[in-house]
Amino acid sequence: MNKTYAKMLEYQALLDSKAPEGRAAIMGNILWSPWQTFFYGAQAANPCIRTICEIGFGAGHSTVLFTSVNPHVHIFSFDMFTLGTYQVGLLSLY
Repeated sequence: MNKTYAKMLEYQALLDSKAPEGRAAIMGNILWSPWQTFFYGAQAANPCIRTICEIGFGAGHSTVLFTSVNPHVHIFSFDMFTLGTYQVGLLSLY
């Protein structure tokens, strides 16, 4: 899980670099709550989990987590997608 958390920190640094107002412009995410990150990661890592439906993609932190711990998972995310550059940042990782 430490490797996954490091990948998420790398993603956050990418988002910070794209935010015109710096980190203050980026809304909260699961990375700000380590216990939540580890809990979600443990649940998604279960090999029986094949599909995750997420309401609120945000900037994609949960998606990075889910795909890092379970490369076979299919994720369906629903969002209004109003964050622009921050959401495009996820494409830079893959």
